[in-house]
Amino acid sequence: MKRTSALPFLLAPLVLTDCGAGTAAWSCFEELDGSGCFCEESARAGDVVNASACAPYPCCFSKDESSCECTESVSCDAEVASRPGVAAVDQCPPSTAVAGACASEGENCRPTYLRSQGLEGCCPGAFCDLGAGVVPVCRSGSEEELARARECSAAANAGPLDRRGVELVGPLVTSSGNIDFDTVPFFFVNSGPNGCITSIEATIDRADTDLGCSLRITAGPNVDPDGNFIIRELTFSARDCATAPDGLKDSYFADGPEQIDGVATFQGLACDGGLGIESYCVAGRFEFRVNGTIPGRSSPFGPTFDDLTFVEPIVLEGADCIGVVASTCPGG
Repeated sequence: MKRTSALPFLLAPLVLTDCGAGTAAWSCFEELDGSGCFCEESARAGDVVNASACAPYPCCFSKDESSCECTESVSCDAEVASRPGVAAVDQCPPSTAVAGACASEGENCRPTYLRSQGLEGCCPGAFCDLGAGVVPVCRSGSEEELARARECSAAANAGPLDRRGVELVGPLVTSSGNIDFDTVPFFFVNSGPNGCITSIEATIDRADTDLGCSLRITAGPNVDPDGNFIIRELTFSARDCATAPDGLKDSYFADGPEQIDGVATFQGLACDGGLGIESYCVAGRFEFRVNGTIPGRSSPFGPTFDDLTFVEPIVLEGADCIGVVASTCPGG
């Protein structure tokens, strides 16, 4: 699996509303890997805060009145009990750290609009839905959608070398046996208006081998009647794969609908790329379903190899930022 940086980053600053004496100024940071957040009271009056950084995390606790922390946890009670001296709190930062205004349900969430209105972003419990229509608006989200939105935002705020990227979920499952690929050295998606995906390309391999143990797959921009991306090219090599079945230790290539039948799907969301120009990041699950078989090489003068048949979808999951922005979305 790819290593993930645990360095925190400061999200977009939010100016505190002046609510009179006694209002504390706080600053909140979110972990780059999306595992939690940390807030602390600032010594400088009128400092900034990003209160919504902690909104998606269900388990919050504090050791003193000047700091607090939230995280993902299966059992918040067990999480708190494992940290001596801390106590569970209802929210982080506390209600005394009054945040600035946020965009409400159905309100425009383009970065230019938010800046012009002095808004922090969508209110807690909502995310900026770029796929809602012509205009991106704030929409209440499920826990999964809010987690995806947080992951997407982390990718947008991180530098290219610090992004988590996408990871392979499970081994490649073929009719001849499993192949334990473990890295995704290349992943690229193109987009259209409001971050719709127009094509997907990925290379999967093992970190301890070269190109003799890899899979490259490309899908789109053409789509089927259901809107799934049509897989148009697949290159597979297992010659140097120590874990590959002997019957697959060859190279396979399929190009075009006459040689390959399959589709790719994306379940997730897009967010603004934060570059000041039209740019997007995406977070979610990519599935490549390869149907039928790709014939193996057969010769009376050499070894015979198995046909390549994928029994289960090839699944990638994570977040990354995307390339060229097309003028239309698939099917549009």
